[in-house]
Amino acid sequence: MSKKEIHLQDLILYLDNVYISLNLNFLKKVLIDASGFKKPHLSEEFANVIGCRFNDKGKFCSSIQEWIKGKRNPPLHKIKVILTLTDFSWEEVEKNLIGMKYGKHGSWVYVRFPITIDNNFGSIVGHILGDGSIDKKTKTIFYSNSNIDLLNEFIECMKKEFRIEPRIWLQKEPIFGGTEWDKRLKSLKEVIPKRNVGLFYPRICSIVLFVLFGIFANGKEKTITKEILNSNKEFKKYLIRAFTDSEGSIKDREIRIHQDDKELLENICIILRELGILPSEIKNYIKRNKLRHYISITGFYNYKKYVVDIGFASKSKLIKIEKQIKNVYKNKSFRLKLGEPRENIKKILKDSKLKTNEISDLMRNKFQDFKWDNTTIMEHLTKLEKEGQVQKVKVNNRYYLWNLINQ
Repeated sequence: MSKKEIHLQDLILYLDNVYISLNLNFLKKVLIDASGFKKPHLSEEFANVIGCRFNDKGKFCSSIQEWIKGKRNPPLHKIKVILTLTDFSWEEVEKNLIGMKYGKHGSWVYVRFPITIDNNFGSIVGHILGDGSIDKKTKTIFYSNSNIDLLNEFIECMKKEFRIEPRIWLQKEPIFGGTEWDKRLKSLKEVIPKRNVGLFYPRICSIVLFVLFGIFANGKEKTITKEILNSNKEFKKYLIRAFTDSEGSIKDREIRIHQDDKELLENICIILRELGILPSEIKNYIKRNKLRHYISITGFYNYKKYVVDIGFASKSKLIKIEKQIKNVYKNKSFRLKLGEPRENIKKILKDSKLKTNEISDLMRNKFQDFKWDNTTIMEHLTKLEKEGQVQKVKVNNRYYLWNLINQ
């Protein structure tokens, strides 16, 4: 869904077999109004209309009676039918909603409506697309990492959106191609350093995520859905941040994002470009006899924009990249957007012919984060000359002036 706010009514068609907990006083008012009885469980007609069994001998409906007492919870599809018999609105149901669960024996989550598609959801989806998964059969959400910063972020985002704590399991010493669990933990404080931890969340969470963002994860299969591509920029920023935290690495003068699925990486590139970050072309390499893909984010412009606009939850990655940015003056590999230096040189030459050192001075004044020496400027001028965009004119056999060729 591309809407900024999602209401409970928007989800009804998709939340099959979901049970809800409502404020009991509110639920009683709704049932009395819908049935026309002070004791709704005594109305056979009402029970039949909403599809509940009526006990002919006892002359009552046990399901409705237990809803009123708070011993059982009504399925959402029954509430939908009941509301058609009253003047109560879905907005009032939202205000009195306590919790939701999948099936009679599922775990409760406490989603607040209306749902806002915000940075928390961006982080959740990004982490699942990275080091997470959603089980094909059980639809359980699973996220695994050894980085405490990333585990904490995932737990906090899930807690803010679903008001639920995960089941936390510690993995045994890593074995390539297999996973064995050592023991269940009460909290991340019990984690053994450098050991992977698994976080598990119930099916109701994945169902809500699927309704909002499409089926973006199904077992090991992951995809950037049209719902994700149509979401707001705040959501996308945090999706990229979480995905890069999980799948990225900081190399010498580059952020590198790895992925087995080329199509998924292509869509990551689309989002990056929408956010003003220019990734490289997708490149390949072989690891353990398997073709992998990666993109690079290079250059001072991209580095600085990525850190300011997106950043990292991983403290180690953030420290590393901030250190590289501080060394920009010593590092000629950092640059502006691709082609931007030459475009600015052409603008400088638009009104007058200039020497190489004069162009260097003007570029330094415009971009004070860079040390534009004559050698660097000459490299750009030479490329422009080969492309037929500028020419050099010798003056008095002593020096050259650069001139812009009118296109």
